[in-house]
Amino acid sequence: LGIPCAPEEVLTSLDALTGYLRDAPPQGPILLVAEPLVGQVLVEAGFQLTDEPADAAMVVVSWDRGFDYAKLLAAFRAVRNGARIVAIHELSTAWTLRP
Repeated sequence: LGIPCAPEEVLTSLDALTGYLRDAPPQGPILLVAEPLVGQVLVEAGFQLTDEPADAAMVVVSWDRGFDYAKLLAAFRAVRNGARIVAIHELSTAWTLRP
């Protein structure tokens, strides 16, 4: 974009998500409807993931090239069961900022 800045001055949606979760942590595991990179970043930040809607305290939704009805149903069931839902922007810039 032509804006002079250092890499540590760039905040991605994943950075915002992990910061938010540190300030307002889920009270259990996170169910993902997102690209694998989101899960990898969350695990590296110390958060636990689940595929079980009944176990999820939070659902994180983002761009997901593997999105299907099963993921939608799992997210719906988790939220219906009381899980918080957080949506983040697609990760188009994160592909170049994460190793």
